[in-house]
Amino acid sequence: MVAGLIVLVCVPGAHGVARPAGPVSLAVLFPVRDWRRVLGIRSAAGYTLRYMAHCIELFGSRAWMVAFLGYSAGLQAAGSAYPRNFAAIAAIVNLLAVPASILGNEVALRIGRRRWIEIAMVGSGGCGIALAFCGAAHWSLVVMLLTLYSMLVMAESATLTAGLVEAATAEMRGAALGLYSLAGFTGGMLGPSLFGVALDLAGGQDSTAAWAAGYAAIGAGCLAVPLVLRLLARGR
Repeated sequence: MVAGLIVLVCVPGAHGVARPAGPVSLAVLFPVRDWRRVLGIRSAAGYTLRYMAHCIELFGSRAWMVAFLGYSAGLQAAGSAYPRNFAAIAAIVNLLAVPASILGNEVALRIGRRRWIEIAMVGSGGCGIALAFCGAAHWSLVVMLLTLYSMLVMAESATLTAGLVEAATAEMRGAALGLYSLAGFTGGMLGPSLFGVALDLAGGQDSTAAWAAGYAAIGAGCLAVPLVLRLLARGR
């Protein structure tokens, strides 16, 4: 909200477009009418829904990555050697996952955007649950699987944004991107809490099943969205 007000007050109009005169109405800050029009574009609504599911998983997995590494370290065999700076490992894993977004979009251009999004979403949702059950495996396997999972989570990110931009009409593109970001980062806000609630309800931090429940909770949307959209398309 503050950032939006700073732009409206301090940034001069670009490309000859003047700043709005007089007080700024809520309709400018929250263009609900335009958002409804965006949701009326079926493909744009689909990309927005997918992005929300993606951000729930992305931010939920990132927020709990260090804690999961600590849990896995506690399950390692006595005397086994492993790096103990879990925050540094998490940082490296996240950096390694970033190129997957770019590479994923290149794959999507070759096999089809919708097909790639479904592959990446189902892959990430399933890989997160598998990761939870492999917490007691050899440390190198845990880190490799965590890296693969993080790459799968990122794999559809750029493809979703490219699809949304293409789906929205030129006059609705700004509103479409605004709603897309709002939905995505609402999911990003919910993801870490959703993971934690599932972890607590399923038995707490010492339970393998509870960690699986946590990853399943944030990955459920990615597993379900492709199926729901296919069913809706078949119904139409």
